[in-house]
Amino acid sequence: MNKTTERAVAFLDLLGFKSFAAEDIRGTVDLLSDYQSILQQRIVEEKIHPPTSYPNDLLRQLAETHAADSFSAFIPFSDSVFIIGDDLNKLVRQISSFLIESFTLKAYAFVTASSTDTPTLQDVRTVQIMQDGKVEVTSEKERWYPLLFRGGIAYGEINELSVAGISCGKKVKIPNLVGTAAVRAVALEQTASGPRLFCEQAFVDQLSQDVCRFVRPVEDVFEILWPSFQYCEDADALSEIYKFNELFEPAFSLWRAWVEKPFAKHYRALIRLIVQSAFAFIEGKPDSNSLLEYTKEQLWEKGIEVRMIGGTLDRIFELAFPRSESNHKSANNE
Repeated sequence: MNKTTERAVAFLDLLGFKSFAAEDIRGTVDLLSDYQSILQQRIVEEKIHPPTSYPNDLLRQLAETHAADSFSAFIPFSDSVFIIGDDLNKLVRQISSFLIESFTLKAYAFVTASSTDTPTLQDVRTVQIMQDGKVEVTSEKERWYPLLFRGGIAYGEINELSVAGISCGKKVKIPNLVGTAAVRAVALEQTASGPRLFCEQAFVDQLSQDVCRFVRPVEDVFEILWPSFQYCEDADALSEIYKFNELFEPAFSLWRAWVEKPFAKHYRALIRLIVQSAFAFIEGKPDSNSLLEYTKEQLWEKGIEVRMIGGTLDRIFELAFPRSESNHKSANNE
């Protein structure tokens, strides 16, 4: 058995996996393949172009954020993943960018879907060249589900070990985890609705100030505003804020389609998270007023009103959501 050490442990759980699997197992399996592809790409890219190979500080920072070298272990099982790391600041940045890339991988499809009522149902065309040289185009419907995780991160005792298992009738070695940090990370994941990332005081205490500015208290724990890490701090803020719609528009499309469903609360929480993350990025910027107005305009175009209550920009606000056609009750943010 390996030695028990104190490290950071993240637990990520695929949001909606159970209902997706009940509807379309092929589309659900694609979710697992998608995040595996993202991880593999990061590993390969890091070998070909390590962050230290970039002469420009900005490019080096971007490359480091989109790498996976802070993951000393990435252990998937079914719809969940455990990640272990020692460099806590880098771990937050890289997990956040992993969550961003997971959602944006197919997010464009939810915005451009032929039906706003079913944004996950996609028309997929396949082009084949036949033996006689003719081109044949076929079309079929596929389910493309949003790749979103909810998670928790804890810091404490963890033992990473290898245990015996059986695969295809043969004995194999598989990774496993034992420790209080893993238990607490799993518990933190259940804090609240939506694809959010929660952590505890012991973890936050070890983060640098530039990372802590994207961490907020919620209930009796803390939340990492992972969408904030889509913005580059050292780049032009006016250019960076245009990235807001890359997350907001697909999130709104999903909420609008499922507004009458019980799980709409997860997408309403996602929209609020995206807005709060943008506000956190804007806070303290010299041109914060114009950045704020741009963000509010994007929301207003979708019928969402931002009500600033006062206090710190990104902490005290409400979102008044548009009314659905069949249910004329205002869906205020929880």
